[in-house]
Amino acid sequence: MLYVTLFFLCWLSCCVAEVTLVESMPTASALPTTPTVVTPSVGLSVSEIVSDVVGITPVVTDQASLSTVEPTTLKTERLETETQTIFSLADIRLTLTNGVIFYQNMANDVKHWPQFTCLNSILKKGGRDPIVTVIRKQLVYLGFVEKDYVVTDPEFFDEVVEKGLHVFQKRHSLDADGILGQRTCRLLNMTPVNRIRLIHESIAQLDQLSLLWHGRFILVNVATYDLFAVNQNRIEHAQSVIVGQKNRPTPNLSSPILSIVLNPSWGVPVSIFMNDKLKRVLHDPDYLERSGYHVYDQHGDLLDPTSVNWEGVSRDYFPYTVRQQPGPKNALGNLKFILANDSAIFMHGTPQVSLFEKGERSLSSGCIRVEDPIALARWVLNDAHMTMNLIHDMIDEETTQALPVKEKISVHTIYIPVWVDKQGVLLFSSDPYHKNKF
Repeated sequence: MLYVTLFFLCWLSCCVAEVTLVESMPTASALPTTPTVVTPSVGLSVSEIVSDVVGITPVVTDQASLSTVEPTTLKTERLETETQTIFSLADIRLTLTNGVIFYQNMANDVKHWPQFTCLNSILKKGGRDPIVTVIRKQLVYLGFVEKDYVVTDPEFFDEVVEKGLHVFQKRHSLDADGILGQRTCRLLNMTPVNRIRLIHESIAQLDQLSLLWHGRFILVNVATYDLFAVNQNRIEHAQSVIVGQKNRPTPNLSSPILSIVLNPSWGVPVSIFMNDKLKRVLHDPDYLERSGYHVYDQHGDLLDPTSVNWEGVSRDYFPYTVRQQPGPKNALGNLKFILANDSAIFMHGTPQVSLFEKGERSLSSGCIRVEDPIALARWVLNDAHMTMNLIHDMIDEETTQALPVKEKISVHTIYIPVWVDKQGVLLFSSDPYHKNKF
């Protein structure tokens, strides 16, 4: 028995040396057989628990081997395909289960989770405050800061704390700025027991909803701003999305894709015009024309936007139609997915691609903005002749045209608080709609 124990300790020390703390968080991938969940031994230190959580090595596949890339010049280079991490819905569930093990061991090891009061003020690198001592403990316990780094001033917000906070924020769907604010504070204070509760809730939702998902479909987790394109429960494509604001939320729905529109125009809803556009128009009379908007009267006649009495309009009195023409400034980007639903929700691109660099992306008026609409369109169309270059060429023609979707592919929007990102790593939601109670 002594030899077995010594062998285990040697093996464990090698794992700790080879695997960084953050990288050892639960991950998912597609494996030909069902992976075995190994329960970490009770009584390990938190740092050992982090390295002992069972992970699944992602299978990276280069889809370029499946099709020929058309030759292009450097100036007009377009990637025909992209490298994707491939895993399955079963792997997502396994990763969530491993997360329960991970945080249960943490709850056993840390009997009283360190807490501090979330204030309205912010704290960042270079500052000094007694709560930094607590933050550092939390980040060490969670595995985002090494436990053995030397601290000369416990209350000083140093670079190590900033980097740990940055990674923590990325793993919690927050803007990764390394600054302590209320939302980051709230998630740092979440106890392991509450994390376990959220994971169990996520597993229960996944088990219940997955019974309704079949064949090829698109899954959008609004809570973590992720989109997965799924085929027979195997995730073939993933990308980031932007969803509705808290006061204009993206609802849970299941909607089939009717068609894909290239170079779409955008008929601005009255509510959006009144909320988002009217002040700008009153301040800058040339804004509409400069941004490619046309204004029509009730008879469909084109008007000069500067001739309209915009101060006289209201939600109840708006005798105009405002439509943004196709082009690089169009709010829908160069591609729109028409969905069949009563909420007028659809998916589309956006010219504001820099917004995808943010962690918190509840920014739209309810519709779903996708990071790479052309790659998603190619997956939906599932046509070997519909290459990325061909779709780009059709868009370059600058004419609005609809591509029929021959196969029934539904978009399912969900709100699951703990999920797995497109790299297969456990991801907590920042809870943009404040649905999680703990």
